[in-house]
Amino acid sequence: MLTPQSTDQTGDGVQPQSHDDLESPQQRPRMIPVPKLQLLSVCVSRVAEPIAYSQIFPYVNQMILKLGVTDDPKRVGYYSGTLESMFALAQVLTVYGYGRLSDRIGRKPVILFSVFAMALSSGLFGLSHSFAHMAVARTFVGLLSGYTSVIQSILGEITDGTNQALAVAYSAYALCYPIGTFIGWAEHLMLPQLLTQIGIDL
Repeated sequence: MLTPQSTDQTGDGVQPQSHDDLESPQQRPRMIPVPKLQLLSVCVSRVAEPIAYSQIFPYVNQMILKLGVTDDPKRVGYYSGTLESMFALAQVLTVYGYGRLSDRIGRKPVILFSVFAMALSSGLFGLSHSFAHMAVARTFVGLLSGYTSVIQSILGEITDGTNQALAVAYSAYALCYPIGTFIGWAEHLMLPQLLTQIGIDL
């Protein structure tokens, strides 16, 4: 007795196969785990930039008054805003150059140099005795912080589309900026109080 054919059979009596059925296990992409150590290193270096950017916010107004840059409290915001803008402007000017340089000499040397030089320039800002000195130091910090474009290139190189590594990497990367901003604010809000308690008057 002939049985009726299924409606999803072809005219030759052969049931069509899906693409997943035709794909052998050897052809399927291998699941690659997230490179945790490399991702951690990238995130730590990323945190340094927002720390350098935001760490002057709690004290820059007081520093301008203390150095005698202006005697008018209403002008303090103008000078502090100028200093804060110099960082962002200088950073924009160097982003492309850092990317080209990292293609020639490698990602790691560029990031290591930038992070340590940026930390040194931030320290020089704290030792400033004039507005010109503050402006130069702040500009150098911005010039040295353009390495963030290199970090984004690294994220693309250590991840792929075979699993959720890309999503995990960029999720962790997105958290670095707010974490660094919080640390930058917190260290200069709490450090003076801590030094005062141990007898060091700033």
